[in-house]
Amino acid sequence: MTDKDEAAGEIFMDDTSVVKADESEDSSDGNAISIHDAIKLVGYGRFQQILFVVSGLMFMADAVEVMLLSFLQILVKDEWNLSYAQQAGITAAVFAGELPGALFWGFFGDKYGRRMGFLWSTLCIAVFGLLSAFATNVYYLMLCRAFVGFGVAGSLIPFDLMAEFLPDDQRGRVLMSFQLFWTFGIAFVAMLAWLVIDNLGWRWLTGLCTIPLLLVLVSFYWMPESPKWLCDQMRLDEALSILRSVASMHNIQLDQEMRLKPMETTKFNKHRGVRELFDPVLLRVSSMLFLIWFGFGFSYYGIILLFPRLFAQSDGSAFNYTSIFLAAIAELAGVLGTIAVVDRWGRRMTQIVFYGFASVAVLLSTINFNLAILTILAMIARAGIMGASSTTWLATPEAFPTHVRTSGHGIASAMARVGGFLTPFIADAHGMTVQYICGIYGLTIALTTIAAYSLPPDTLDPDQLDLFKSNDIELVGLTKEESSSTDTASTMSTDL
Repeated sequence: MTDKDEAAGEIFMDDTSVVKADESEDSSDGNAISIHDAIKLVGYGRFQQILFVVSGLMFMADAVEVMLLSFLQILVKDEWNLSYAQQAGITAAVFAGELPGALFWGFFGDKYGRRMGFLWSTLCIAVFGLLSAFATNVYYLMLCRAFVGFGVAGSLIPFDLMAEFLPDDQRGRVLMSFQLFWTFGIAFVAMLAWLVIDNLGWRWLTGLCTIPLLLVLVSFYWMPESPKWLCDQMRLDEALSILRSVASMHNIQLDQEMRLKPMETTKFNKHRGVRELFDPVLLRVSSMLFLIWFGFGFSYYGIILLFPRLFAQSDGSAFNYTSIFLAAIAELAGVLGTIAVVDRWGRRMTQIVFYGFASVAVLLSTINFNLAILTILAMIARAGIMGASSTTWLATPEAFPTHVRTSGHGIASAMARVGGFLTPFIADAHGMTVQYICGIYGLTIALTTIAAYSLPPDTLDPDQLDLFKSNDIELVGLTKEESSSTDTASTMSTDL
């Protein structure tokens, strides 16, 4: 797509034209405000509600693919008489695609924009998801599923796009609600499988799982670019035009003389790139978040694999479906509980508390309790790690400046994929007792809790971090976006 991505989605802008004037002109007049303040003026309303649904449909693709695999590898094994290695390879192919995909889409979103990243990652899943339905052998299927995994890793982009359209007072609640699309994705595949498999087979199931993505593609022409990303690229008039259209949808009239200021990171950062994530200003928050993502990726999937073994050991049955169901449904309680407290407690404290509860529950599970107590501990562990990891998802895009936001989020997501890839070798290890394995996961979550405790306070706007480089101040803040005015910057410096 050319002409600056068709002026960042001109169809959305109604009759507001995109002015290609000198964008630095008038940026310092009395009517110029920061992009953060402009988003507050626009507020929360119908536009964000529509974007929430469209972005959520893309976000649920990850859950759809995970749930689909549980059916696909069994059905294909029977039809093609696959070996154990070939059957496992179908699942491994998805995760093999997700790891490089998480890195690629993070960098892509920062360089070419959230809108283009959203489009191409969605197309990747939809196209190769449909091609999977026509696979003639297991290797063709593995290749298609690897590209599906590559695209699924781009689900971080709609999450970050949504974050960049939200005012401060709505961001926590809305982005936490995003996690409910995971539940919707699981339920969607389960319902389709019930309706389709017996009568139409796995090929129809695989193809129909792309329906949410086709709806996303239909709505793409409407979708605008992130105004924060446009401001970071010095495309200030385009960003303002999008904000005026959003304001119009909310029945808000912006001052016709209003202008946007360049972002502080745009003005002060002379060495833009992913290496900035490891500069002294961002090193602390980057390293701790990457460790947290690895910890929850390793532990979340490990808990899912481990507790059924604990239940089976306790009551002697192969599967205790009641206990497994109760543990799974507890995740919903974890998300809802986190939504209720995340804005009052803050991102850092919410992660500490929820990871801490999960750690204690998993460590207590090493004791030889009866099935009822183990089920309660499993519910606490699943609710805790789901609530905590949902908060980590929220805190991560808030932690990084706009020009490295999806890059940082992509690296973090890749760390979780590494953890998820390693965990089956621990959870299914035959040389260790279930209690010993449980201890490993409990200690891993405890270390993740320590990493969350080591995060800086939720105080600073990441798009103003470069203001302080010249003063040799190592900032200690995640992000509650403040005004970008000089007075606000001065206040934040004093708070340090």
